[in-house]
Amino acid sequence: MVVFVGLFIWGYLLGGIGAILAVPLTMLVVLLMENFPGTRTMAVLMRYTGEGKGEEKQAAMKEVLALWDKVRRPFGFGRESGDADE
Repeated sequence: MVVFVGLFIWGYLLGGIGAILAVPLTMLVVLLMENFPGTRTMAVLMRYTGEGKGEEKQAAMKEVLALWDKVRRPFGFGRESGDADE
């Protein structure tokens, strides 16, 4: 999914060359994101393949859901308070 979205983004930004270089550029962005604490969570979710390190993905998902709860409360949208967590 990440590579597919990256193909469209890089193709839009750089044209045909961007489409050809989409995978290496996307992986470069993921590697850079992993090195900064503020973006590490998103990088973990972007690179997760379903093999091993499931606890790292679960921790990242919990962090993203906690952030989403902080964002949605002031605006009154998103998950309802009675929804079950997955």
